[in-house]
Amino acid sequence: MNNKVILQISSISKKYDSHLAINELSCDIYEGEIISILGPSGGGKSTLLQLIAGLAKPDAGEIRIYDRLVSSKHSMLEPEKRGVNMVFQNYALWPHMSVYDHVAFGLKRQRLPRADRDQSIRSLLQLLELQGLENRLPSELSGGQQQRVAIARALATTPQIMLLDEPMSNLDGYLRLQMRSELKALFKKLGTTVLYVTHDPEEALAMADRLLIIKEGRLEQIDTPQSCYLAPATPWVAGLLGAINRTTSSIALNNDRMFNIGPQSARALNPFPDVQIPAGQRVELRSRPEDIMILEQEPESLPPNYDLNRPIVLDSSFEGKHWRITLLNEPDILFYALHNNYLEPGLQVWITMDPNKLFAYPIKEGG
Repeated sequence: MNNKVILQISSISKKYDSHLAINELSCDIYEGEIISILGPSGGGKSTLLQLIAGLAKPDAGEIRIYDRLVSSKHSMLEPEKRGVNMVFQNYALWPHMSVYDHVAFGLKRQRLPRADRDQSIRSLLQLLELQGLENRLPSELSGGQQQRVAIARALATTPQIMLLDEPMSNLDGYLRLQMRSELKALFKKLGTTVLYVTHDPEEALAMADRLLIIKEGRLEQIDTPQSCYLAPATPWVAGLLGAINRTTSSIALNNDRMFNIGPQSARALNPFPDVQIPAGQRVELRSRPEDIMILEQEPESLPPNYDLNRPIVLDSSFEGKHWRITLLNEPDILFYALHNNYLEPGLQVWITMDPNKLFAYPIKEGG
């Protein structure tokens, strides 16, 4: 990854009526990076792309591309002069235009010589496996082919930054898996800087050099996929990235990572090593179902720092590769685990987990 900053977003805010869609968001994006913008529906992801593209004007803050001011409350560079192209969720293909004409559209506006234009179009069609489809209309293409046409059209004018707004939401599961691998390889081959909006955490992790995670218009975390997954910055980020098991009734027992879970205790990772969690501090604990190990018989020994709890099975649901087990840890803490076998409701089992995969977050007074 290049260390040269291509996009600077400084304290950007955008309000629609009384709704604050983007709230003082700041970050730097580097040349050639693929950034997955992850968050819930209505969280500000698409608004952020519109601000970068010049389709919306910020109420505060600045956006710079290669240190050139392109957006502020008082100054707006036209979208066509930013070197930024956008692929929309519905692809925005024109029904009366062929594949060839879609890809040629931006090049014609640049007044390229016909021979250069044709060569560029042929190269892009081959790169995106659209050769032989030049004369087809959008209605004669599959969903995946339509997506590739929209991307070829956006790439034709060699933009400095590509913005993709949930481009795979209209594709079925298998095609989404195939396309995300192909797109990532394509963008890396071309060295394109990409901001890729999705609400699918798995897709975001697979595509990105870094995740930009936002909630209610605020930046929650920006880091590598591995760092976000292994050390989520907030309980909400932990939940978004699969740590759906949650308890807010735990108390820190000492300053050595020990916390109570009902009548029992467990060790947990504090994602903020520079923030002490003192004894008596109330915390929120988060974990992922796949990180909880269920034992049907009491183990003779455990790895160092692993703790053992004894919940009761409430339900077993078959999900293909595994059973999803609903567990009750007395007095009233429900959580989920994955297991290879069906477990009878009412059975008491033993559970343990890696203490680095149970996350502890201090709860503020009044929280």
